[in-house]
Amino acid sequence: MLIEQILLHILIRLQNERSMTAAYYLLQGKRSGQTMQDVGLFKLFPIFNLLKRLPKKTYDLYVEQLISKGYVVKTEKSFYMTSAGEKAIKPLPYFDGWHLRGNEHVFFGRMALIVQTLSNQAEGVKGFIPVQKDVAVQQWCRQFLRHYQFKERALQEPLYKEILTSVSKLDVPEFQKEIGIGRLHGAKVVGMTWSQLGSKYGMSEIDCQLYFVSFLHSWIKEIVSVPDAYPFLTDFVHGVYMHQTVTGSALQTAQMYERGYTLEQIAMMRNLKQTTIEDHIVEIAMYEPNFNVEGFISSEEVRAVENAVAKHQTKKLKVLKEALPNLSYFQLKIALAKGEV
Repeated sequence: MLIEQILLHILIRLQNERSMTAAYYLLQGKRSGQTMQDVGLFKLFPIFNLLKRLPKKTYDLYVEQLISKGYVVKTEKSFYMTSAGEKAIKPLPYFDGWHLRGNEHVFFGRMALIVQTLSNQAEGVKGFIPVQKDVAVQQWCRQFLRHYQFKERALQEPLYKEILTSVSKLDVPEFQKEIGIGRLHGAKVVGMTWSQLGSKYGMSEIDCQLYFVSFLHSWIKEIVSVPDAYPFLTDFVHGVYMHQTVTGSALQTAQMYERGYTLEQIAMMRNLKQTTIEDHIVEIAMYEPNFNVEGFISSEEVRAVENAVAKHQTKKLKVLKEALPNLSYFQLKIALAKGEV
């Protein structure tokens, strides 16, 4: 099962360092300071935010299955991977959760409604129930169609060619392409449900959804890589692919800090806790290599943290704090982020 493989890839990196719940937050794309830092510390960028709507009970069920297979063992505060679990790990299909953050579904929503509209137009059908209910997606589609004067029927052929060309270039198995295209609706074609796709390919519905997400991530990557080749499809990915991966709130904190405000002043002005502002600084330090952290920690202290991590073979703040009592937890977080240890 693909969901099982994804969990194994996460858990082997978080073992003995975090709780099982930390893995769930990462899959769900939680925007807390701890989860955002874990993405960078444990190099889990591709898998971030893959299953935003995954219920906690469903996640717990999959974890229990891994435990029953002897792949994972729970401890009082954490867990560890067994040798059987390590041997069970296989390569994953392509994912880019960090840059897409679930926005691949916005991309496909636009695609689904445009394809449905143009297909019905070609068949002379003037009224139909839109497959996409999201108001923002509907508004985007109206603007797109008006901009390209779809009533003149000059949009179908070039857009179809871009879709066909871009999908043909994807380095993904054919069944993933079939799952992706199979979800589209036309004038005389109804997109397949997850249940139907699961039955067709002999896999669970959640695995179908994950292979679908992988297909979308690969498709968007192709479009973003050569935008000039896909002038229409490039519009579809506008606002979907995040080139700026730092959260807007953290960026605002960084801008205020660079203007000379202290962390205390920023917290007061933004009506936020100082620990939240500190987490913003850690986030910026991790994902913006040119951000200067010397006002918070010296390069010698960063090296001391790196040495402590190597010595104790852990990134747990509690252990590092005991080894380096002169440093605050905030400084330890910055060192971990900046050193990428």
